[in-house]
Amino acid sequence: MGAEPEVVDVDDAEVEIEEGKPQGSGKDESKAMDKITDHVNDSEIDASKVQDAMLKLAKATQEDKKKELERDRELAKVKVNPEDITVIAQQFE
Repeated sequence: MGAEPEVVDVDDAEVEIEEGKPQGSGKDESKAMDKITDHVNDSEIDASKVQDAMLKLAKATQEDKKKELERDRELAKVKVNPEDITVIAQQFE
């Protein structure tokens, strides 16, 4: 009698390994690997969708920069008296 095949549990899939026998053809091995692994077919990315998304992102970035510059201009208009800064600093001490 030959040795009993060894059963190995690989991610909830049982695989029998028999010593001394070839594992099978390449197609059989490929099918077995597809069953064991999470095989996901690659899908094509639509170039126009990517381009649209990048344009929207660039536009949003430009708008954010414009808002930031506008806010900086508004803050630059505010005049602060150095004496007021001294009083506030003393209050924190």
